[in-house]
Amino acid sequence: MKNKIFDALKKIVAKTPTSEEIKLVKTILTYLEVSYLFYQSAHWQTKGSEFYADHLLFQRLYEGLRDEIDSLGEKTVGVFGIDHVDFSRRLDNMGILTDYLNLNVQQKSYISTAILLETKLLDLLQQSETTDFSSGVKDLFAGFANAHEGNLYLLQQRQN
Repeated sequence: MKNKIFDALKKIVAKTPTSEEIKLVKTILTYLEVSYLFYQSAHWQTKGSEFYADHLLFQRLYEGLRDEIDSLGEKTVGVFGIDHVDFSRRLDNMGILTDYLNLNVQQKSYISTAILLETKLLDLLQQSETTDFSSGVKDLFAGFANAHEGNLYLLQQRQN
């Protein structure tokens, strides 16, 4: 499974040869944006005996992502330039990632898919600690990691 993830990531960043840091930033941004859309859809589509609790859980998750996406987008422009947040490229990247995740099938298990997204995002944030990012970027990612560790905990509790 890890090889499939890396193949998907290579496709995401293959469009423009850039430094490892910008590739990682764009990948994290893509995961945040796909997670936002997935959680919002899960919020709308959840049903069953745990409907209300899941409805609120997914709302909490997607609302938390809005600020993260905006902060990372602005930081990307400020540090790496405006070209790295191009709308068409972002859509392409999200399409590649959602193809890999096969979210239409996964939606039958919203919680499992959310755990997959959160786990991968935390892996990417961990990877960012070994790069040459500025202190500001590292600080931003540390805040994201803290929030997503909390998200993962909530999702794991819900799964159990």
